[in-house]
Amino acid sequence: ELPLSFAQRRAWLLSQLGGEGAYNIPILWRLGGSLDIAALRAAMGDVVARHEVLRTRIVQGTGEPTQRILAAGEAQPPFRLVVSFEADSTSLIEAEVARGFNLASDDPIRTTLIELTPRDHLLLLVLHHAAADGASIAPLLSDLAQAYAARLAGRAPEFTPLSMSYIDFALWQRARLDEATEAEQLAYWRAKLAALPDEIALPVDRKRPAQPSHASGAVAITIAPDTAQRLRQIAREQNATLFMVLEAALSALLHRLGGGDDIVIGTASGGRKDSGLDALVGFFVDTLVLRNDLSGDPDFVTLLARVRATCIDAYAHDALPLERIVEALDPPRIAGRQPLFQTMLSLEVGPAATLDMPGITATPETILAAGQSKFSLSFEILDHGDALTGRLEYSADLFDRLTAEDLVARFGRLLDQIGRDSRARLSRLDI
Repeated sequence: ELPLSFAQRRAWLLSQLGGEGAYNIPILWRLGGSLDIAALRAAMGDVVARHEVLRTRIVQGTGEPTQRILAAGEAQPPFRLVVSFEADSTSLIEAEVARGFNLASDDPIRTTLIELTPRDHLLLLVLHHAAADGASIAPLLSDLAQAYAARLAGRAPEFTPLSMSYIDFALWQRARLDEATEAEQLAYWRAKLAALPDEIALPVDRKRPAQPSHASGAVAITIAPDTAQRLRQIAREQNATLFMVLEAALSALLHRLGGGDDIVIGTASGGRKDSGLDALVGFFVDTLVLRNDLSGDPDFVTLLARVRATCIDAYAHDALPLERIVEALDPPRIAGRQPLFQTMLSLEVGPAATLDMPGITATPETILAAGQSKFSLSFEILDHGDALTGRLEYSADLFDRLTAEDLVARFGRLLDQIGRDSRARLSRLDI
């Protein structure tokens, strides 16, 4: 029996608890030009054959769920062609993004090709988080483009062989967490998260319902290039990272909005600790809990120093999966509320993924469709160039769209002020 990685197991467990579609990853591209649909269909099959995790089912083993990897010829992930008008495509995409997966019987990827006109298509890939993360999108699209070019030329693609597979990572991860390491890491997290608030106060429009709907909404985030540049400069001057600057700023915002001095934020911890994993599609990230001290009305640079120390310690203790920490600390459970933290912050750094298909002009499309919420608030920031872009996904059970738009505007104003005066005390920041 092949064990799941810790991230796979977490995604599987959450899928058992409900919230259909909450852990789907949608990828949407507009394809202009003369598209060979048969070649694209064959190329998708080539990509699934190359990456074992895209043809892996999660089934119940002897006590624990296990991986069942289908042979390359056995997997037949859905590829659906739909002819649609532009006006109807949005509802079609929303429905497909929200539709869940049965991880025991479905391949964790499906493709929908929407033909708007014979020379204008929308390509929607939906993956379950158990099989992919944000860093998987670039190698997946690169392999798809290479396979499409080969199929267009009437041959199979000649991929560079992968040096390892996802199951290698799952086995390494479990070997890394021996008994002594687990005990040491658990002791750290028990001390770090002692007397943690059950929930920080957020500027909600409604109380959390007894029966959550898991409905979500999303609004776009754009931080201007000049502000982003000043934030990067602060990070360099303080020997910190841009993520630490954003985490400190988000903590300051929640503090000023009534969240108190003890602000807890979750973030993703990248698990690709070997360069051989860079070319793999798979779910490699875990979630870290970052507890930030905002007491004493510090200036932003002082707060950033505290956040920096918190991040360094947390990333040094990232071998223990989040669910083990939750089990050990046993915080109060409330339906629809993530234990330990309710606000998530992620930053994706590096060049944006590309889809270079011969004869096709491929343009990424932003999806702001309502889906299933995983957290009360989730700030997802992309650093692919001069500006910082992204989106805020929010729980529609708690927030109205206008409130979410207001939070994004306040966050932008706060970042602009920090960029202009990083020595300002938090109480002096105008939100």
